[in-house]
Amino acid sequence: MTTISANSEKCLQFNNPELAELFTKQYADDPLSYQSAMFSVLSGSGVLKKENPNVMALQFYAPIFMLLTLCDREPHRCSRAFGNVKCVG
Repeated sequence: MTTISANSEKCLQFNNPELAELFTKQYADDPLSYQSAMFSVLSGSGVLKKENPNVMALQFYAPIFMLLTLCDREPHRCSRAFGNVKCVG
């Protein structure tokens, strides 16, 4: 399968409501729901400052989703994209 046809197949999911719903659940709703709950627990226990856990989840997940999408669509850009990510610890 060529890159063009692979990318075309990915676009077909949005012409199929069931696939679009599955994509949204797997890559948006479920991760944001889980991370919102995580930030709520961390804020509630005093580990993090009390802020809106939904906003915190979105701010945390948006760059991750963007990088994963970029690497999926344009693999040649992946090493450069993640080269800007620094581990803190």
